[in-house]
Amino acid sequence: MQISIVTVIDVEAALIEGTLDNNAYVVDNTQNFAVPGDTSGELSTQVIGVHNVDGSQAAEAVLNWITIGVSGVPNTLPRAFHHRHRAAESNARLLTAVKAARTPNAIAKLLGDHENGQRSPSLHVRNRDGEVRTLHGTVMNSQGEAVDRFDLAAAGNLPPVVTNIYGPAVDQGVMYPALYGSPDVYTEGWYWSASVDTSKVGQHVYSLDVVLHEPVAEKGRVLWVPRTFTQTSSITVTKALNVNGFTGCIAPGVLPMVPAASICAGGAL
Repeated sequence: MQISIVTVIDVEAALIEGTLDNNAYVVDNTQNFAVPGDTSGELSTQVIGVHNVDGSQAAEAVLNWITIGVSGVPNTLPRAFHHRHRAAESNARLLTAVKAARTPNAIAKLLGDHENGQRSPSLHVRNRDGEVRTLHGTVMNSQGEAVDRFDLAAAGNLPPVVTNIYGPAVDQGVMYPALYGSPDVYTEGWYWSASVDTSKVGQHVYSLDVVLHEPVAEKGRVLWVPRTFTQTSSITVTKALNVNGFTGCIAPGVLPMVPAASICAGGAL
């Protein structure tokens, strides 16, 4: 069973208020597996531990975490997709104009004209070790436009990054998180997955450390500084017998299919 847990974060509000409380929205694909009568309102993902009649585990459960900004570009779309296309068109127009220019001053004017040239402001990002990295490229907003003004309103265009998953659920061996992907904030960020020991029935709490980047003016430039926020959630593991999805029985059986007449295709059976 693959379970996706999507955390949608209002990045700007979280940076202003200094918390993810009421600024993070958790959605997963286990709604139909909710525990009846559970009115706690807590953020708990339901994990069905499917087992055989003899008690052995019949299927594995895997959790996948995805974090996105409420106003950011969806993870399924590369953040520079539209920009790359527009950059190619812009560069082609610029090359044509430069070829037609007759003086060095005319060429200099073309290269400095933002309507013909392509401006790609660099992002200066401080990592968690204090090192400042320059990310050459353009950040794209949800309208497919290049972001050229870096302020708090633009913070939502930089993706939230999960940096750690820990807590009782990990310490007690209920789930085993693993880290995949790239640490580069300009690309798709970190990707986390975890296998679940479904024999450990009950509710298990875990925490996520999520890094948001806040723009700070420093030495005449905008520096994106990481701020770590913590979100606490849980998984609720239940047990269920492995049954045949067609017959509803725990033992193999004949599929309940009505016999059909022979079908001829192209004159052959």
